[in-house]
Amino acid sequence: MTTESTTNDSNPHNSNFQTIPNINNESNPQSQESPWTKDARIYEYGQAANPTLKPIPVLLHPASLHETGPTRIIPFDISDFLDIDFCACTSPNLLASFVRIGVGDAIDTRANATSQAFYVIRGSGTTVSEEYGTIQWNKGDVFVVPITQKSMVHTCSATTAHGAAAFYWIHDAP
Repeated sequence: MTTESTTNDSNPHNSNFQTIPNINNESNPQSQESPWTKDARIYEYGQAANPTLKPIPVLLHPASLHETGPTRIIPFDISDFLDIDFCACTSPNLLASFVRIGVGDAIDTRANATSQAFYVIRGSGTTVSEEYGTIQWNKGDVFVVPITQKSMVHTCSATTAHGAAAFYWIHDAP
């Protein structure tokens, strides 16, 4: 059996593929063609999985970003460095942010992502998800949330510094 490797420019991923010839039993012309023996097109995954990207710069996101100010999300958006114009991102496949939550305040987070991870930099409080329930968190905790269709509400109940809790939040929404 031989295979032919060809580049298909009409493929939206511009991937390489191989055409595998029909391998029906040629000694029996009466045999019917099975779906398992029809010609197949096999796409080479590496081109789509490892696209050519601009280098990701090393940038500082100092703690001062979450130490003062109102309750808010502070995204590490470097999409302009990466020439990505369709979303805010820290790399082509993720967005990292600080989240600042004043004592007694609450903030909603929502990401169309397969998972989200939160590291509690300081403070204590609760996070409520309609889909997964309530979790209590304290400084040093990490909690990970699988895919969720709804927003989560994070409330700060106490902190020892800067008048607010702070998270490092990362997800793969972009």
